[in-house]
Amino acid sequence: MSLRSTDLNMQPYPVQYNQSLELLQQMGFPYKRAQKALAATGNRSVQLASDWLAAHYNDPELDEIQAREYVLYLRPAGPLNTQIYEFWEQMLENVGRNAAQNLMPHITLCSHFKVSDEHSAELSEMMTSAAKSVLSATPLPLPLPLEKYISPNYMGLFVTSPAAPVLHSLKRHFIQLATSVCPGVSGSTTEEDLHLTLAYGYTTQQFLKLEQYVKTVQASAPASWELCLYSREPRFNGLDLYKSVRRHRPSHSDELALMADEYVVINGNDASSDGWVRGVSWLTGCSGLVALVCLVRVPDSDAWTLHRSLTIGADGFSLDVSDDDCAPQVFAEELVPSPPPRSSSCHGTTFECDPLPSGLSLSLLNILGHSEGSRRSMASLLGAGSSECVKNPLYNCPPYRTHRSISEEGSSEKSPETTRRSHRTILPSNFGSLTRSTPSLVFPIPGPRRLIVMRHGERADFTFGDWCKVCFDKEGRYKQADLNLQPSVPSRADMPQAFIKDCPLTRIGEMQAQLVGEGFAATHTPIHHVYCSPSLRCVMTATSVLRAMKLMDRMPLKIEPGLFEWLAWYPEGVPRFMTNEELTSAAFNIDLSYRPVLSTSKLSTDETCEQYYARSSQVTNSILAATKFQGGSVLLVAHAASLDTCTRQLVGAHPRNSSGMTSLVQKVPYCAVAVAEESPAEGLCNLVEPPFRSPTHASNPSYDWTIWRQ
Repeated sequence: MSLRSTDLNMQPYPVQYNQSLELLQQMGFPYKRAQKALAATGNRSVQLASDWLAAHYNDPELDEIQAREYVLYLRPAGPLNTQIYEFWEQMLENVGRNAAQNLMPHITLCSHFKVSDEHSAELSEMMTSAAKSVLSATPLPLPLPLEKYISPNYMGLFVTSPAAPVLHSLKRHFIQLATSVCPGVSGSTTEEDLHLTLAYGYTTQQFLKLEQYVKTVQASAPASWELCLYSREPRFNGLDLYKSVRRHRPSHSDELALMADEYVVINGNDASSDGWVRGVSWLTGCSGLVALVCLVRVPDSDAWTLHRSLTIGADGFSLDVSDDDCAPQVFAEELVPSPPPRSSSCHGTTFECDPLPSGLSLSLLNILGHSEGSRRSMASLLGAGSSECVKNPLYNCPPYRTHRSISEEGSSEKSPETTRRSHRTILPSNFGSLTRSTPSLVFPIPGPRRLIVMRHGERADFTFGDWCKVCFDKEGRYKQADLNLQPSVPSRADMPQAFIKDCPLTRIGEMQAQLVGEGFAATHTPIHHVYCSPSLRCVMTATSVLRAMKLMDRMPLKIEPGLFEWLAWYPEGVPRFMTNEELTSAAFNIDLSYRPVLSTSKLSTDETCEQYYARSSQVTNSILAATKFQGGSVLLVAHAASLDTCTRQLVGAHPRNSSGMTSLVQKVPYCAVAVAEESPAEGLCNLVEPPFRSPTHASNPSYDWTIWRQ
């Protein structure tokens, strides 16, 4: 889409930005994560931001507060741009890679400056405002006057008068506006600093060759110019950007799973002798070992985020605002022919150079499709610019051309040193087999919404009574006293006393929860959101359900203290629950970014039965509101009474009194479920039959073997 500057009628920044932020929060994303996602995707759309959050699901730095770094560039397009890429291709083939190729051709107006995520959209408006204000008063002289400069250590094109003063004025105006959100923003102050670098840092021998090749770049070549605002992640500063030329499925847990055409950030100096290096996926933020044979070097700017692009018209003052929201989903398999199949063995791992798989997550594809490298390649294919991206090996990366080879000799297994390297598996095992027909991360989910409330499984204290006295010695060491007790218990503060009020499941309890998970899977009952009472027995139940559904690694639990049972049953005080950090250390998959509706400090043992119903209703309605935009089914794993207290008011009924509730609770077996389904026509929910019957089994009392001595 293109808008003339004279017709710009953009929605005010705070309204547009706040609407996107509000929608993401309604989808269940925390405030800071939503801000980070919008900034990381250039504030293009809520869908792209939610896709980014889905892709960064296991990013260990997702909740790190780091301001992105921004630059303001003036970029050429057309014949001049084509000549520059042709010069770089000659340089790459005959002289070697030059540092100038780490970025796209550009003239720097403002160097890297940091702006917090909440001001990212505002910064784009500031760039537009500065350009309109300056160019409407003093149009930019076009064609842009450039002067070629060649020396033994630098080659470039310098902007001369009368264009240089106009660009300096535009730069100063932008800096003046941007200082309101970033006092550290700065730009060059001399006209000589306005230049487009072609090559630098070469040797004398290389200079003699480059001097011949650079003649193909004509300073007077026709070009249109784009004013572009980019940002990058600060954690990748000083590292090199590579692109995977084929898919890699890990054979060891410390390796990084890769899609074809995925960007990987590595330190090129860290490569080991066996050809492996630790890299960070730009797509997911996760790290792992990568074989260099899978990668090819690409410009660092390919992984930058474009926030806004203004094309300066031929008259020097009109502006076209580029809208990249509708970028087509076209990838490398559509750009270059597939290489002939081959494989190379490298320390036990086989890499297949087969055509790109079509079965990939839609969210990940969407993020890749909006990367700067993909954007420029698509612009070339669609005729929006020259064809240098199609011809340039820096961008299409055909295999077998610039790979670093890895020896195929030696042991077929990794060395003990390599085997000891550990890294959490960051993508599901079936990542490579996901298909476009199963977009598990794509929202909203169509159809009526469902609320499924489930009781936890068999608890240790109700089964064994004072089990802590039997299982813990005087030093607090745990011993499994019965085969139905857990072989071990998680470490927590105040052991073992904390287990008295917050006990684990028995092993039968875990099996009950597993059977329910299998029931969900067998009846094709999807689960899209999981909220859990802070009780350890509920956390273990939810984990077993998701494990049986093969969702445990992809769906973290949102711990909601407001889902805990009636506090009148705890006159001695609210139990001391395990913290999210303790649960995470015990290998539970917990959403550490989730902000509960009610914190533990808000729970009171003085609440009445009516207040318990009101609390449960408040929490349930808040959860449904937070997931409204996403849609789908919500699973609440809580307590026996929760099946009534969380659904009673949803269906339009009044809360029960304490005797009525207590009598019903006694009829709720372990792992029972209640299902409330949305009825848009009635404006309420209806209780419907669960998709399966909860597991039923006979009691099995404790066995005393000494009876045979009688």
